Amino acid sequence: YISIGYNLPEGGQVSLYLTDVTGNSTSIQPVMQQKAGKYRIKYDGSHLAPGVYTIALRLTDNKGLHRMRTSRIIKK
Repeated sequence: YISIGYNLPEGGQVSLYLTDVTGNSTSIQPVMQQKAGKYRIKYDGSHLAPGVYTIALRLTDNKGLHRMRTSRIIKK
């Protein structure tokens, strides 16, 4: 499992995506409404091939502003 932690500075709609080096993207978490605060989810990445992946978190706040944060992981 991949443990993914994130902190939201304010509430809004949140989605998480995992993208491989070829640009193929998979939704880790469907779009959900979340309040400000700390969160941690587990994602079963056992089906993923070894390689480098980007995890992107997208937050759309209640004013309609978008924020995105990315991190890279390496699966051996």
